[in-house]
Amino acid sequence: MIATTNGKAFYVFVSLLKRLGISYETKLPWEIEEERHTPAVLLTTKSEAPKGWRGRAVFLEDLIGDEILDLITLVSKLVYRRKDELIVGVDPGGTIGLAVFYKGMLVHSKIYPDVKSVCEIVNRLLRANAKYYVVKLGTGHPVVAEKIAEELAPLLSRGVVLELVDESGTTSKHKGLVKAYRDISAAISIAMREGKRLGADLSAKSRT
Repeated sequence: MIATTNGKAFYVFVSLLKRLGISYETKLPWEIEEERHTPAVLLTTKSEAPKGWRGRAVFLEDLIGDEILDLITLVSKLVYRRKDELIVGVDPGGTIGLAVFYKGMLVHSKIYPDVKSVCEIVNRLLRANAKYYVVKLGTGHPVVAEKIAEELAPLLSRGVVLELVDESGTTSKHKGLVKAYRDISAAISIAMREGKRLGADLSAKSRT
């Protein structure tokens, strides 16, 4: 439930909820105190939160203006009982499809032009403080997959799991589908598949 008179806060919360495809209710802050039932999650500002509020809440002040990380913050409160896991599916190729799932919800999907851009996103996601991180790399373009794996190898020491995933059948054969959507669709499928875990030997190789 959104409960704020702050125009910026309202816009930010509505935008994030729409990105997640989640419906919402709105009330004025003082109406919350009159509610008999506590909202599942309250979206507001710290100054407008009811005194002594003990329920789950996301305050505007908790958000940092980074859409992906803000979506993850929101999902961390909205989705309460699922595994605290962040999964990144990567479809390597001339352009690279990327899909990010947090607690089973798709929070980001986009194509990127090069390995550097993808690795920057993955490193940025470490700021989300999820309990588990898994990066799944499709094997359809081995050269690009290997480059990404080597770039991300140092993250193994920080608890990130890297997996190689057989991406056979992940790319849509629909001829009318724009390539960008095919890449994103493949990345989503890769994120959902089990892969072969890469070990510490990869991290050692990346330092040579």
